[in-house]
Amino acid sequence: MIFETVFLGTNGSCAYNNGNRSKYGTNTSCVAVRINNDIILLDTGTGVMNLALPQAKLIDGNTRKEINVMYSHYHNDHTCGLLFLKSLFDSESKVCFFGERQLNPWQKIPRAVKAIIAGTISPPSCPITVSDLKAELEYVTAKTAKGKFRVGEHFSIMVKTHPLSHPGGAMGYRLEYAGRSLCYCTDVDLAEHQIDGEFDEELIKFVKNANLLICDSFFPEGTKQPGWGHSTPQECARLAEKANVKKLALFHYNPELTDAQIDSLEQEAQVIFPNTFASRDMMRFSL
Repeated sequence: MIFETVFLGTNGSCAYNNGNRSKYGTNTSCVAVRINNDIILLDTGTGVMNLALPQAKLIDGNTRKEINVMYSHYHNDHTCGLLFLKSLFDSESKVCFFGERQLNPWQKIPRAVKAIIAGTISPPSCPITVSDLKAELEYVTAKTAKGKFRVGEHFSIMVKTHPLSHPGGAMGYRLEYAGRSLCYCTDVDLAEHQIDGEFDEELIKFVKNANLLICDSFFPEGTKQPGWGHSTPQECARLAEKANVKKLALFHYNPELTDAQIDSLEQEAQVIFPNTFASRDMMRFSL
């Protein structure tokens, strides 16, 4: 059985660090998951370009030519690498997009994931439209409120969703297969999921006993900006401890942080939850 994760992009906000980060990388959010012959991409930041690298070792002759793209939300750093997904230009491939409805701020009309993708791949911000893509496209509008659906071979992968506190909204994902689970909770202010200092039970239940929790750790302790929708490594560690997860991966770093500063974030989180590691571009993790 294969249940493997490759961190293709771990930086937050923009692919930038002015040469001060070589260990962790600067590509924006994209995590690839292979479950047997199924490939799932969690967001498509600039890190999606790394999927084509030989060292990614995710797509081989046994893998079906189908990619499931699951969006936490549609901010630019999570979508800007979409056109570099080579499967979109392969007529023998299929790409299925999953994401929640989001409100058009001008027309005040909720848009489904199909309309959002069409708007992302269109002029003036893009030189082509979705009609220029060669792959077969499918769209699934997922629900944030206790949503769940199945994907993969014989629909054997259970996917659960949960709403996260972030400007404009965001969605956490939980992938379950053969008794193992991965939770992806980026772009979230964990303080907004607490009451009197305690995490709300619904969030704890969502990540409970996960083999791997990938969690937003944008702000070093003491630098948090209220209303930005991001968390600290210490908050992530406390959630991991409370929910009894097996491993915690820090993720979505402030692009101004250096390698040495991220090393420090890892060490500080490990004081609270020892099974913490700082994710980096092209890091592999087997569940």
